[in-house]
Amino acid sequence: MRKIFVCLLLSVFVFLLKAQDKIVTSKNDTIFCKIVTMNTTRIFYEQTEGTKITGKSIALDNVASYSRQAETTAKQSQHAHSTATERRQIVPEKKMIFELSVGVATMPWLLASVGNSEMDEAFEQLKKGVTVGVSVHNLFTSAIGFGFQYSFFGSGYRGDSFQTIDPTYPIYMVGNIKTRQYVSYLGPSVLFQQFLGSNRKLKLSETLSGGLLSYRNEEQFSMVVPSSSSYTTNAYNVLGNGLTIGGRFGCSVEYLVLPYLSVGVDGSFLYGQLSTMNLEYRDSGGNSESLSNHKMDNSLNLSRFDYGLVLKFHL
Repeated sequence: MRKIFVCLLLSVFVFLLKAQDKIVTSKNDTIFCKIVTMNTTRIFYEQTEGTKITGKSIALDNVASYSRQAETTAKQSQHAHSTATERRQIVPEKKMIFELSVGVATMPWLLASVGNSEMDEAFEQLKKGVTVGVSVHNLFTSAIGFGFQYSFFGSGYRGDSFQTIDPTYPIYMVGNIKTRQYVSYLGPSVLFQQFLGSNRKLKLSETLSGGLLSYRNEEQFSMVVPSSSSYTTNAYNVLGNGLTIGGRFGCSVEYLVLPYLSVGVDGSFLYGQLSTMNLEYRDSGGNSESLSNHKMDNSLNLSRFDYGLVLKFHL
């Protein structure tokens, strides 16, 4: 009787082992699982971790061999495939996405209130600059994630101006101006992503965000005024900064070069209007003045377009 019980127990154990699929990796590791489906590049499978079933996948390049129990009917196969797909959407294989982007940007409406004037031409360079962005998102499904994003924009202008004082000699008044501006954005965002194609290598991503937009402008101006016996140099510095609400929409197309790294191109539009600024003024004579929450006659339009390269790390 005891031998019969032992044989029955071994039979049940062997049956349970055979009921599981098996994947042997190129490193000679064995994965007991349920193989759901596979394509030309990957095997998709699921494993039970406690009370939760997690969808996973492995590249065929990392597989030495695999064995899969046959499905009894086409209906069971279809049901298993749809169930595993649903579970993979609920529990994504890689939950965190860290993004780094570098590119150029343009602010076409920055000096719209100035109009077609000499100042508009002089500060045309301020409308174009470089931008850097970072973001991190946590995936709740394979298609939707929530997180934060930050972007930085910087541009500058430097030039000289000449004004005729006496055209007879002639005598000129020379001015030199140097300006730098910085725009930073920080806010929570929602990530949407879709894989294009059956091999899941090409991906389309969109982000939608709302947050805080900060602006900083640093201006230095000096003027050399000639007189009958010498020259007089006048100089002043102006610092302006402000804070407002902004919004950002971005879109990128990426290619998965490694299981944890995708490379692509992205473009985005950031919206923001600044109506009040804090101003600080100082001149070479030691005079200074400060204005808090100064209401500008015309709002400064900080809206811009960004475009460049993007790297995404899937962790």
